[in-house]
Amino acid sequence: MIQPPRTLLGGVKLMCLGAALTLFGVVFSVLNTGPVHASIVNSNTKRAVADRLTPAQIETIFHGRVITAAVIGVLGALLWVAMAVFNRRGRTWARYVASGLCAFSVISFLYTASAVLSQGGGQLGLAVSALNVAIGVGAIVLIWRHESSDYYEARMNEGEVATQ
Repeated sequence: MIQPPRTLLGGVKLMCLGAALTLFGVVFSVLNTGPVHASIVNSNTKRAVADRLTPAQIETIFHGRVITAAVIGVLGALLWVAMAVFNRRGRTWARYVASGLCAFSVISFLYTASAVLSQGGGQLGLAVSALNVAIGVGAIVLIWRHESSDYYEARMNEGEVATQ
């Protein structure tokens, strides 16, 4: 079996680091829910008195947001791990999927950054997101290096020989 080059292994390690950082972000978010609750309460006080949410409705929205964020974060970490595993195996499709996910991540980060910077707050979360995007871009650069491309091609040819 063909061994993956250092460039590809470096990209895979960065993907694993991205998964770990994503899980750290999930844990941090779940433990630091005060700002989320305060935001919901603050938004509610700006409503007309007749349109205000009850305390039970506020709690339902709050818990829904926290759970949704945690689930999305865990799914994101699982995507990082899946991309690391399949790219390590030299699956060409995984390189394209990882690249698409990275592009989406960059666009999402830029949108979030503009919102955070215009509204204030959330600088720590923004810094963690920036680090995660940088890790993703670094991983993509490494898996698209010439040495990595040779590995993907060799793995694809190896599969063709095995099916003949």
